[in-house]
Amino acid sequence: MYAKYIKEIDPKEGYYIEYFNTQFPDIMDRAREILQHRTREEIFKTGEMLDELLLENKPELALEELADIAERQDAGEEAKLPPAAPARQLAYYIEKHGVIEDGNFVGWTLEEYFAVLTLAIVGEAYCEQESIRKRVQSKYIDEKSWFAMGHYAVEAMEAVAFAESLIMSKKAEKAALEREKTKRSIRAKDSADAGHEKTRQLLQKLHDFYLEGRYTKYSEAVHDFLKKTPEEDYRHLAPTNRERTLRDNLSKIVRGIRVL
Repeated sequence: MYAKYIKEIDPKEGYYIEYFNTQFPDIMDRAREILQHRTREEIFKTGEMLDELLLENKPELALEELADIAERQDAGEEAKLPPAAPARQLAYYIEKHGVIEDGNFVGWTLEEYFAVLTLAIVGEAYCEQESIRKRVQSKYIDEKSWFAMGHYAVEAMEAVAFAESLIMSKKAEKAALEREKTKRSIRAKDSADAGHEKTRQLLQKLHDFYLEGRYTKYSEAVHDFLKKTPEEDYRHLAPTNRERTLRDNLSKIVRGIRVL
């Protein structure tokens, strides 16, 4: 059915609901934006998959869920029937069973499935509108069609809202990760700046120590300096190359290559 309804409309462009003062055009635009990188053929194929998920498996799924509900009720637990609206059925199915693994749908996102379902519901609304147009006298078409379209608009809006909420969830998660990354970067920069300042002060003390002791060898000055300096002053330097770092920088300071 869903595949049939999508094929009744063009999933990429155009509007097929007579009442332009309704939300149908906006709903279609929102669904199409999500599917902008998908071809008509891919969308039609996904409609067939929705038929398989929500229609062909529905009797078996209903029996399974009803048995589970009955068992829970016997145990004194509160249990609710599976949702009936198309978007809720799809969400419920995905939550319970996952999406069918199929090579035709590699790279598809969950929001794209809901966007295709949105277009299918609009297609169903269009078919209903055309059916009313054929069987109802002209003077009653507007009234009859208006009321018949209402629940389709609600169902289509719900489906596209599911899709957009999935997108928003991903964006919010990405933004949260970016904020945390920025915070870590700032903390790392602050830590690095603090480390640089500690190193600058340590080198100033080392240079003064070198001059006061009238050393002629950098390595000897560094060795003696570390013996007399509290460990907390140089702990931020890596132990494996601490002496080399101090020696090399002392050499640059004495030769005027580095300025404190």
